Amino acid sequence: MRVVTKVSTVRRFFLNLWSKGPFIVACFYSIFAFFSVEAFYSIGAWNHAALSKPRLIKVISSSKPSASSIASCDWRWEKGPPLVGVINAPVAAYAEKITDRPLLPPWNSSMVEGEDIFFSQLMKELLESIFEKLEDVENAPIPPHLAYNEAINGKKGRISTNVFKSKEFKKIRTTSVDCGNAFQVFNVLFQPHTDSDMPMFGAELLTMGERHLVVVDLLPIFNDDEDYVERYIAPMDAVKAANPHLNGQLSGNHYDKDKFFSRNMLFARRVGKHQRLTEESVAPAFKAYLTYYLDLATSAPGFVSIRAPGEVAGRHAAFHAHAHERDPAKAIFSAWFGREWGQEFAEFIHQP
Repeated sequence: MRVVTKVSTVRRFFLNLWSKGPFIVACFYSIFAFFSVEAFYSIGAWNHAALSKPRLIKVISSSKPSASSIASCDWRWEKGPPLVGVINAPVAAYAEKITDRPLLPPWNSSMVEGEDIFFSQLMKELLESIFEKLEDVENAPIPPHLAYNEAINGKKGRISTNVFKSKEFKKIRTTSVDCGNAFQVFNVLFQPHTDSDMPMFGAELLTMGERHLVVVDLLPIFNDDEDYVERYIAPMDAVKAANPHLNGQLSGNHYDKDKFFSRNMLFARRVGKHQRLTEESVAPAFKAYLTYYLDLATSAPGFVSIRAPGEVAGRHAAFHAHAHERDPAKAIFSAWFGREWGQEFAEFIHQP
């Protein structure tokens, strides 16, 4: 009798299981799908080619990265599949976790063997300043395929973009391009939160063969307001005057210089192998502008915004729309990294 009862119980169990089959299958499918999605985002959605490349491994143990921890990075190279658990490819040298991203700037040598790398020291010092002077710095979201890419059609080149945010800034974006002597760029943009009417800070240092371009500026969002200009831009009059080699005039071919560029913009364009703008010739003025700007940001609320957040947000949006419409780099990025990627990247970096 006990055997029959046992068999009946087991039989009823499997009959109930069978009757609920679709429900159980759905449950297992949901669990499988959940973990599949988690794994996808953990890996960072890198393409197969990127996964097989060497990656740079670094762990920083301090609670907040500092200039000393950045300078003393002990890198090691490894190959293989990505490390599960790394989400959104954080910046290896400046985060407290391991990243599977390829080698991050500042690069010490060019991807093109035997060719020079420019402006790496300036970028290193800029990143050190960000983590030394600003509060609550953290990585902001960026699609992994836009964070790093390599050139197409057999060309040698790479592009890497980092996006941060802090207590003082809604967005800090740095972009580095290394295509050897053919094309190199170091580009940075600081965008304050909308409760501050401070200017944005922008810089672009570019080399293309024998052509060299430097643009550094406090980008006034209310350039037609004399009080605003006197408040934020005038303090850099002396630095502008002390650097006559950076006192060129921006042409109106690509940008409307009267809308978002200041009277103290540092600008220089050189053509010819003997006209190169070296890092040493640019560094003092660049550092002076950056120091002034970060000091300005961290002195708040000493500088009280005289514009409403909605008005500031509108001007930020207008700047990005203007830059996206006229940015000459879109064509260059498309040529080196693919048309679709270049267009998507331009749309991303010009989001307000």
